Amino acid sequence: RAVDGLEFLSAVVLLSARPEVTLFRKISLLFQIFDLNNTGGVRRDSFTILLKATTTGLHRMVENFPRPATMTEFETASQELFQHLDTSSSAQPALSLLELVTWMTECPYSLCYISCVSRLSSCLFVWGTNLRAQLGLYLQPRAQLVPVPLVTLEATTVVKVATSEHHSLFLTDTGKVFSCGAGFCGILGHGDLRSQGQPALVELLGHNTIVDVAVGARHSAVVSDKGQVLVWGSADLGQLGLGCTSDRELHEWGYDPCTGGSFAYSSHPKVVSSLWGARVSAARVCCMSFGTAILTSSGDVWCWGNNTSGQCGVGQKHPSNELTFVDSDMNRTAMQVIRRPEKVLFDPPDRIQSLSCGGYHVAAVNERSQVFTWGLGVFGRLGHGDQKDRHQPQLVPRLQDQITQQVACGEAFSVSLSSAFRLTL
Repeated sequence: RAVDGLEFLSAVVLLSARPEVTLFRKISLLFQIFDLNNTGGVRRDSFTILLKATTTGLHRMVENFPRPATMTEFETASQELFQHLDTSSSAQPALSLLELVTWMTECPYSLCYISCVSRLSSCLFVWGTNLRAQLGLYLQPRAQLVPVPLVTLEATTVVKVATSEHHSLFLTDTGKVFSCGAGFCGILGHGDLRSQGQPALVELLGHNTIVDVAVGARHSAVVSDKGQVLVWGSADLGQLGLGCTSDRELHEWGYDPCTGGSFAYSSHPKVVSSLWGARVSAARVCCMSFGTAILTSSGDVWCWGNNTSGQCGVGQKHPSNELTFVDSDMNRTAMQVIRRPEKVLFDPPDRIQSLSCGGYHVAAVNERSQVFTWGLGVFGRLGHGDQKDRHQPQLVPRLQDQITQQVACGEAFSVSLSSAFRLTL
């Protein structure tokens, strides 16, 4: 069909199926095309032409594509948008690339077209603080006030997301892992301490097919389809489970500007060899702020990391407990840590079917649908009617007459999905 030049160019850009031409790149090309005065911005009249050219071009070149709006409606949309722009620096306000990308990924009108001009069939929506680039957005706003699609993972099917205050992990349906955010302590797994503004493939996982991901405050952990646990990030409180941090083959050392001392970490994914050597096959992993727990394929639980409040569930007098100081010059920073995985014992010794970690506590559901909790007890997060710590798994009495299907832990609270009653015949 005959189309004019701008309509043709707009439609060709938006309909490009080349894998290297992402949606962000398409928007950038549109910005260059409609910056008609080469001022580094799209003015109001040019934006109205952009709306008409893109929608008309797509309608004429794509079968069954919706008819474009009228010119009056386009002008009204432009007026509404430009009313919100900062006009203090120019008598003729113009859209910046950031503002154009924001409008195209936030405005309900333009969101209707995203599935048509991108490879997004389903997608992640992100919002909130982005001070450490943990949202993975191209232009890295300091805060994202409304949910927007994460177009940086266009043509990628994400099946699970794990997030912390500093970084995010994205697990795909092909078993690959992407990470973004702050890079300190090597928590992104790219072999360095650099931050990543957009999700980047963790290539150091090699040919491993990953089935589960989790993150703590300063570390990351994944499980492969072979049952191996791979970890990276900070090792200061034993959360990696790789043993003594003096082992330079497994740990790297960096300078800590807060304490003036040094800290141990791993920027490369490492297999937790003590588990693999003991033929422990992990099925799922979850992380506390400074600890890690796994659920095995046989229904056992193994924990390691910070055990100061009993988070590891092995008891206060376990021989693996080690006293360490976060700041060697301050005695009050003493912590109890377990540097290698230890098996958690339950009474009765039933198989565990689900596991969840909070910041400093853990909850598990056994095959009888009973809930056990352990760790820090402040604010009653363990559910035992008090605020005492529990150093070993303890049955939650209030839920023993309920059938619990799932339990989830927040930073300082817990939630269970349970039946209203249990009927025993």
